[in-house]
Amino acid sequence: MSSGSENIKMLNDLLKVKYSLLERMLDITKLQSEAIDREDLAALNKLIEEKQNKIDDIDRIDEKFNMGFSRSKKQLNTLDTLETRELKQNTERILSIINDIIKFEKENNEKMHSSMDSYKVQMNNINVGKKAISIYNKPYTPSNSSIFIDRKK
Repeated sequence: MSSGSENIKMLNDLLKVKYSLLERMLDITKLQSEAIDREDLAALNKLIEEKQNKIDDIDRIDEKFNMGFSRSKKQLNTLDTLETRELKQNTERILSIINDIIKFEKENNEKMHSSMDSYKVQMNNINVGKKAISIYNKPYTPSNSSIFIDRKK
């Protein structure tokens, strides 16, 4: 079994790898924002897949970290070494970048909802137009009802 210091070093190494993956996720999130602005759905889907791969990698790292952390928990409470301070700093850095990602994700979600609302209005207008055309293209019969396509402004 490895010593407490080696476990803490392993935990720090895992946190560094996780941080680099989170940095890439932040970059992907920013690129997603640009793809949303351009309405480039193909690029957006590709970025979503890449981001999901990073999330899966982070999940595997978290599993390893949790196993190592549970082994070293007692030692972490008693040790005040450079490694434990570095562990705390790495954790703070990770929390900071996660907050940045969350901020961009919220902005992206708002943009997507705005785009979806715009498309819903356009689809509704198209459906009203189709209905009007189909009714006015039918031969006249007394049972045909009229349809209004103008709106009060």
